[in-house]
Amino acid sequence: MRTEQEQQVYINRLIKRLSKDYHVVIEPYMKNLDGEYNWFFNWKGGGYNTIWAKSKKDAVRKVKQKFGMGDKIDASTLRRQTTQGSRDTDRMGYLMTC
Repeated sequence: MRTEQEQQVYINRLIKRLSKDYHVVIEPYMKNLDGEYNWFFNWKGGGYNTIWAKSKKDAVRKVKQKFGMGDKIDASTLRRQTTQGSRDTDRMGYLMTC
């Protein structure tokens, strides 16, 4: 595992290399005080939701607990959210209801 300084050097090199062709923004994932990430997922057949969990496996378990529909998650869409990603998702959901 890299030290914090080595990690920063790696990130800076990556940004320098990619910024030639892309606009690169590195943003941390949303994390609450319990150390849980905000996980986004789609339901099979349509719709989406989010849940707070420490890992992907924990997220699926919590969805089963909360909604009783763990088998209806489209697992390929399960991903951690950044603050901007969460805002975009909320905006998309709002626009779908208008």
